[in-house]
Amino acid sequence: MIIQAVDFASRGPLSIVQIGTSDQDAFKYISGAAATASGKLEILELEGGASVNEIAILNASEEFVFFMDADILSGAKQNRIMNASVLLAPHSKTRVPVSCVERGRWHVTSDKFKTSDFVAPSTLRSSKADKIRQSLAHKAGHFADQGEIWGQVSFLAQRHEVSSSTSNLSDVYEAKMKEFDSFIGELTPGASANGLAVFLGKDLMAVDLFHRRDIFAEYFPRLLRAAAFEAQLIPDQKTATPEAEAKYRSTEFLEGIEDADSEEFPGVGAGKEKRFSHQSLDGFHLVHGGHTIHLAAFRKAEGHGAKKGRRVQ
Repeated sequence: MIIQAVDFASRGPLSIVQIGTSDQDAFKYISGAAATASGKLEILELEGGASVNEIAILNASEEFVFFMDADILSGAKQNRIMNASVLLAPHSKTRVPVSCVERGRWHVTSDKFKTSDFVAPSTLRSSKADKIRQSLAHKAGHFADQGEIWGQVSFLAQRHEVSSSTSNLSDVYEAKMKEFDSFIGELTPGASANGLAVFLGKDLMAVDLFHRRDIFAEYFPRLLRAAAFEAQLIPDQKTATPEAEAKYRSTEFLEGIEDADSEEFPGVGAGKEKRFSHQSLDGFHLVHGGHTIHLAAFRKAEGHGAKKGRRVQ
């Protein structure tokens, strides 16, 4: 697979490298948001009794449908975040592992979940993925440490000085939306791009690579808001990674993943997962039909999270 850095931008301490690969657009799937908007997909609490850490997704469409591991789903009994990237087969009903990102609510506000304009920041994704890897290694499924996630949501709300009556991560995004969008400015996805790498200061924080360019374009503003979410928590004196260095490190990382040690697990829906550790990042590929549907990598979880006392700095 040929990997190219096709665009670069910086905002304060934030550097963003857009990436294009030669393996793109060969397999058709649509996003969960598009499928939900069509009325052919429903995201529901479990029948017979809701569970904090599982939901049901009914895909009545003819399409494969994709959800990202950082997707925030709102409504029903409480807001949740996907625990894994998921590819749902056409005409399927799937129990999907999730985590709660709204600790203070357990009552119905809608009969179905809605997709949102936000995804979780990479530090939360990283610690969640670390616990899921441990859970998978013990054959316990895609489950995270719910208490740790609640602690992180509270910590992040406190750092952003946002009060939420239900300790809801989406309330932080809503309160800071104008600031985040102003910080990001007029950045747009490149025509040949299907992924991006995010640096804060000199640290490579996250990489997300999608098989489809249209899916990347749809997630692009959400990923940038998540990057701005974290960029505003680090000191102003931190300088952005220079363009040449950021592009080199991004492509070097992705080129090295094929040789990284990995463990393979069944996917939540269609496909399989390959979980890996490479350089300073941990991550996974969701693979189906020989295509990487989504690759996600995050700065290693060691030292992350409110329980361990780490601060974004």
